Amino acid sequence: MLAKTPIPGTFDLLSIDIDNDDYYVWQALTKYNPRVVVIEVNSQYLPDVDKIPVPGYHLFTHRTGTSIKPMVELGKSLGYELAIHTGNAIFVQRKLAEQLDIDPINWQELFDPSWTSTSQWDRIRTGAGDIGRNLHGKHYAAVRKALKGGMRTAKHMVD
Repeated sequence: MLAKTPIPGTFDLLSIDIDNDDYYVWQALTKYNPRVVVIEVNSQYLPDVDKIPVPGYHLFTHRTGTSIKPMVELGKSLGYELAIHTGNAIFVQRKLAEQLDIDPINWQELFDPSWTSTSQWDRIRTGAGDIGRNLHGKHYAAVRKALKGGMRTAKHMVD
């Protein structure tokens, strides 16, 4: 798909979030060298779990997708280091990681375990809470109100 665009081989940001085949897509992008890669991982798995899904699996569950460990290994093989885990994994080129003083050996310390809840409601609430913490002013208040009052009030977040 990118080959049909005028995008150069090196660019700033690539985001991959396709609910299962993320690992395989990044692995196949050998002609591109983005400075930062944001990629979906299955954060329900702890950092010591080594799970890569069957390619093309289409039945989404909370156990679908690649765990963070093989994604970090793939990133390293492509010249990237894990910069942070926010539910998604954010990687930077190795030379940028050195400039940012990112420890390439102890990447497990960057894993946010709050994403490993087994309750679907807890996963939704945790994700919405993370979004809320990153918003400011009335938007943050609207997110808090939506979480307390149900999704009826969520439409006010975009007003």
